[in-house]
Amino acid sequence: GPALLVAVAVIVPALAAGVLRDLARLTLLLSVPIAVSALLVNVFFFPGGTTVLLRIGPITATAEGLAFAFEILVRIVAISGAITLFYLTTRPSALVIDLERRGISPRAAFVANASVQTVPALVERAAQITAAQRARGLDTEGSAWRRIRGIVPIVGPVILGSIAEVEERTM
Repeated sequence: GPALLVAVAVIVPALAAGVLRDLARLTLLLSVPIAVSALLVNVFFFPGGTTVLLRIGPITATAEGLAFAFEILVRIVAISGAITLFYLTTRPSALVIDLERRGISPRAAFVANASVQTVPALVERAAQITAAQRARGLDTEGSAWRRIRGIVPIVGPVILGSIAEVEERTM
């Protein structure tokens, strides 16, 4: 089924490239927030579900919703795995050179390069901001609740810094 296709399309090339461990870790990091929300919405609010698995007050979890949620989860993991594999195995400079060699305009190649470099820059910025917040006493270690609570002071500066960087690159 779909899970086998994901394994063949993403995991086999990752094995060949030697990046399977990083691929698994990063794909899970990218997928979990979206996957959890998709799972909850589809399991508990799937329209037309008839086989009740669990009832919590007016909310009902159905087998049909669970099956559909599983399909969505496989798709989310496949998409994030493919994108992550691309980032792990493609150097931006090599991408730009190859795009220009194939006849893409330098402007389009610049846009592709800027897009590809955004994710690593975002990760680096998040690491710097996390280190700075820890130096100021932010507790990002320990229980899951502490780590979740520590995300808010990190996400704001990361997003604002990214917006400023995009504006600089545009100029």
